[in-house]
Amino acid sequence: MKNHLWLLLSIVWAGAIFYLSFFNPLSEEGVPWFEHQDKLGHFVFYAVLAMALIKTFSREIVIRNPLSKAAVLAFSFGILIELGQHYFTHNREGSFMDGLANGLGILAMVILMNSNPKIFHLNSES
Repeated sequence: MKNHLWLLLSIVWAGAIFYLSFFNPLSEEGVPWFEHQDKLGHFVFYAVLAMALIKTFSREIVIRNPLSKAAVLAFSFGILIELGQHYFTHNREGSFMDGLANGLGILAMVILMNSNPKIFHLNSES
């Protein structure tokens, strides 16, 4: 039986992104620690999602080109979240800059994992 740790992490992390994106539990009237703190959050959350998906696709659900397929899936998820915020919520806005931060986080993780496959324990077929 395969260990599906990365698949579980991918699902839980995507669920956390969904929850934070639509139900807004952390948005109090507080002052951010620094300018563009929100964009850094998008960058980090989607970088981690991309890493979990890449590990899932390369080790648990073995498919060809796991880096590109994970990147497309993570970016599509991010775009759907931004569109959902725009069309289905009243207290949140979809933002092009948030989508850009999502994409940059994904791209950074893909480049990092592609250039260091041994550190990330990717299969040789990656």
